[in-house]
Amino acid sequence: MVPKQIKKVIKIFSDFPTVGERTATRFALYLLGLDEKSVKEICDSLVSLKKEIKLCSFCFNPFTPLKDENICLICRDKKREQTLCVVERETDLWRMEETKKYQGLYFILGGEIDFLKENPLGKLRVEELKKRVEGLKPKEIILALNPTRDGILTMDFIAKILKPYEIKITRLGRGLPTGGEIEYADEETIEKALEGRR
Repeated sequence: MVPKQIKKVIKIFSDFPTVGERTATRFALYLLGLDEKSVKEICDSLVSLKKEIKLCSFCFNPFTPLKDENICLICRDKKREQTLCVVERETDLWRMEETKKYQGLYFILGGEIDFLKENPLGKLRVEELKKRVEGLKPKEIILALNPTRDGILTMDFIAKILKPYEIKITRLGRGLPTGGEIEYADEETIEKALEGRR
C-alpha cells in the first residue's frame, strides 16, 4: 500500500531522537508536497551541515571553522575563566551562552547514564572528560546536567570519578526545578542556578 520510497523516508525520520512513526510519516508526506526546489534546498543544507561543521576537539561544541581549526571560539578565548562546566548536550551549552552569565569553559558529556541499557554509559565522553580535567586543571568543575532522576545519578557518577583530581566540584543550585531542563530555562533561572551552585 505505502510506496517503498515513502517507507524509506519514514524509516530515516523514525531513527531521529523523539520522532515516532506517525510523526515521521507526516514529515515524509510534507516533503512529498513540496516543490523540487524546496526539497533540493533541504538536501543541500543537510550536505553542507556535514561538510562545513566540525566538533570542537576540546568541548565537542559544533562550530564552523575558518581554516583548519579544531577548537571552537569559546575554547580559544583566552579571557575565559578556568572553570569547566559539564553539560549534557549542545543545546544546554548554547542556552547558557545566550544568558552571558557564565564566562568559563564547557564540556559536552553527550547524554546521561541509562541504567536500563546493557551499556549504561552508552556514548558518554567519560574518558575524554578525564583528559580535559587533567590537561586544563580547572579551579572548579560545575556539573550542569538536568536535575532529572537520570541527570542526578549521572552527576553523582561524574563527581565520583573526578574525586581523585581533588578539584572543587559543584552543581547548579536553586532555580532549576527537579525534572526541569536547562535548554528551556529562562535567563534569570540559569543565573540563579549558577549563583546558587554548591
